[in-house]
Amino acid sequence: MKMRQIDRKLLTELLKDAKRSDRELAKKLDVSQPTDSRRRMKNEKEMSDGYNCSKMGQTWIRDNGN
Repeated sequence: MKMRQIDRKLLTELLKDAKRSDRELAKKLDVSQPTDSRRRMKNEKEMSDGYNCSKMGQTWIRDNGN
């Protein structure tokens, strides 16, 4: 899966503190709050469809349900 730079930054920030609000994340990433919210929801949907984010190396791993 190809990740955009904004997605990498977003996931990096979420790994630091996943409880931050979209407004705080948007300010940190220098994007609008709606952009942050859309990217976050998109990434969460992809992860819930079988992708997991590993903190070490921030790599995407496909979970085949095994």
